[in-house]
Amino acid sequence: MIFRSNNQEVDFVVHEHSVGGTIDYQLSIQDGDELRFLSFLRTGEMATISDVPNITRLFGRESEDTRALTWLTYQGMTKNSEGGDDDPHTPGVYKILDSGKAIVGHQTEEYSEVFLSGESLSDRWIIRKLPNLFPSVFKGSDDIYLLWKPPVQKKYEKALNSEEPYNNINCACPVNNASSKFAELTKEEGVAMGSTITTDMLFNPEAKTFEGVGAAEGTWIDMFGNKYTYTPEFIVHNYEEQRSRLAAGEIIQVNTHHETEHEFEGRITEVQLFQQPIKHIVVKGTYNGPVDLDDRQFGLSYEYRLRSVWNEEFQSWVPFEATTDKISVVERPACKVCWINKVK
Repeated sequence: MIFRSNNQEVDFVVHEHSVGGTIDYQLSIQDGDELRFLSFLRTGEMATISDVPNITRLFGRESEDTRALTWLTYQGMTKNSEGGDDDPHTPGVYKILDSGKAIVGHQTEEYSEVFLSGESLSDRWIIRKLPNLFPSVFKGSDDIYLLWKPPVQKKYEKALNSEEPYNNINCACPVNNASSKFAELTKEEGVAMGSTITTDMLFNPEAKTFEGVGAAEGTWIDMFGNKYTYTPEFIVHNYEEQRSRLAAGEIIQVNTHHETEHEFEGRITEVQLFQQPIKHIVVKGTYNGPVDLDDRQFGLSYEYRLRSVWNEEFQSWVPFEATTDKISVVERPACKVCWINKVK
């Protein structure tokens, strides 16, 4: 368990911390006469901290150190703002994002339930212990922690009331129930829907250009084991978002991911929306990289910042809004393990 004390009101603070070009969020919660704190990376799709349920997905680690209670109001630059050996756990620039009262609720070896009452962050949050999914980022750690605000909620004021029920919260968004298209896509339990889409990338080593399927409607499993169902409406939204960014002159980067031994750098130059056999996006672009990429079956995988809602019928998250951080070249893209499947 992270915190020694349960079921009492204590102080908390969330800092945005930057040092040497790296930014993370640090959650400090009073534990007796000191602060326990955890740091969560702000990078890629882990970049959002929001009070809306299901938005925040921050991965980080617990510090072995503690802090004095003076950190509850500290802002500014520490004396060693670029890091170093003389002050290893406090260098950098700190900005308070939120502060207020916290109540530590139920705890197990796997997670801690925390209720927050701040100006920006409120009610029930979960700090969940996971195996280290990012060994190249969190070096030397067997475990990491996921910070999120789940849809199963209880108000801060009711945190200590054991008779108060937990409620499922749906955010105000366009997709609260099954898409009208879901019925057309439903198959018998355990039966996959086939498709003639070719998901391998095509390379032109001489022109240094590539093309491939970036996303398609269906249900995917991400690298954390979560199910996401891309509706036809979401594919159209995703296509229009990227097309608008390209028209405005913005750059959508392409590179490798999942620790592949190849290095591949490029940019998207065109996105196309296709309707058959299912809605899907074809991405075209240019690259600087090894020409031997085309001797293996590489594909494309978007890295999004998503807003999603939970769909009970399909037991899956349904995205309805996305910002495209980049698209990655991967050996096992999500579209190779797609199925559209109703869970009874």
